[in-house]
Amino acid sequence: MTQATLSTSAEPVSVPGTKPLPRPRARPPLSNATRVQAVLLLAAILGLWEAGVRLSGVSRQLLPPVSDIAVAAMLLPLGVGLLNDAGLRPGESNVGRSLMIATAFGPLIGGIATPAGTAANLVAISQLKQLASVDVSFWRWMTLECRRRWS
Repeated sequence: MTQATLSTSAEPVSVPGTKPLPRPRARPPLSNATRVQAVLLLAAILGLWEAGVRLSGVSRQLLPPVSDIAVAAMLLPLGVGLLNDAGLRPGESNVGRSLMIATAFGPLIGGIATPAGTAANLVAISQLKQLASVDVSFWRWMTLECRRRWS
């Protein structure tokens, strides 16, 4: 008997010869800005899904690529749920507007980094090949994009 057992009563149960367990602290609720930032980051990471599939080496049949529009559609119910959890009504608060903007722009931010992230990337690659005779592979697109973004 090294620890006290938990009970459903308000008072902690003490076992002779052991220390009572400390009460768990209540976590402070997340701020609305933190919620918006979390949705934006999640959307950008999901927008990079194609890069994760290619880097992991897993078969494309097991992990098919996901477009930016599909990511936005998946995150829309999450944003509405976060609004309901915060006690806000959709369409009536600036937090709701910013959550929906983060849901829309997050996948686009992540999708720009990979050729299959957005359809515009594929059009750009085909135009480069046809007009400038430049063959851009998946890896070359990602390295050029990363160098351009972080330099």
